[in-house]
Amino acid sequence: MQSYLAFMFPIKRDPYGHSYLRHVVDRLAADIHLANSRFKFRNSEMKIENIDQIIRETRQRYGVELCLVGAIVNYEPAYNPNAVSTTGAMSVMALQPATTKRFGVTDRFDPQNNIDGGTRLILELLTQLQGNIALTVAGHNARDIAVRKYNGVPAYRETTDYVKYVSRIYDACKQQGEKQ
Repeated sequence: MQSYLAFMFPIKRDPYGHSYLRHVVDRLAADIHLANSRFKFRNSEMKIENIDQIIRETRQRYGVELCLVGAIVNYEPAYNPNAVSTTGAMSVMALQPATTKRFGVTDRFDPQNNIDGGTRLILELLTQLQGNIALTVAGHNARDIAVRKYNGVPAYRETTDYVKYVSRIYDACKQQGEKQ
């Protein structure tokens, strides 16, 4: 298994064998965006409740399930608005640079802007994939092109793990909502 360490602290191992050299440009670009973000210091003290409020408002604006957006935010960076993944995905919705451009996310580390772009991505995936939650989650991780190519959840270990764990969080959220 090929591995490398993330640039952020605490240093973490990449369990999926992403090539260091393949992602170094995206990773450096993400680090530069973080360094230039006017939100980086505010984010370090941001409470989960504030992020949850942004999720509630944004998901309502686009008609996307709260549990779906919340499950992705919970699993991806665990509510860390300054997160940068080993592949260069940024902030609470773990958006890749191309996705931020496509959805007009101007400050990738502004939680409101990031969640807006990520929620619109989810809405687009839900529409393309006929509302299938598992495929939408897979598309968020591996892109919709991979979902169509594999005619289902791509057989990448990272994506199958992602779908499994995000689906567990999603299901738990749905069950919790039914109890209230």
